[in-house]
Amino acid sequence: MPERFISSKIDVKGQDYKLLLFGSGWRMCPGYSLGLKWRLPDGMTSEQLSMEEIFGLSTPCKFPHEAVVEPKLPAHLYAAA
Repeated sequence: MPERFISSKIDVKGQDYKLLLFGSGWRMCPGYSLGLKWRLPDGMTSEQLSMEEIFGLSTPCKFPHEAVVEPKLPAHLYAAA
């Protein structure tokens, strides 16, 4: 609900913790550490990533990047009881 910030005194330049995605400090999302791990596909190094861009309104990457997502904890801990 971004409209909750209309006519508020919140600093939109990153100095106010209410605008951080997962919060910060004691206000941090309790599930943050249970999140996901991101890595490159097997055998790929960061040096192999092409950072070439296509000129345009949004300047996307010329070649799509790939990433592998893995849970941080064992799979059985994410299952519903």
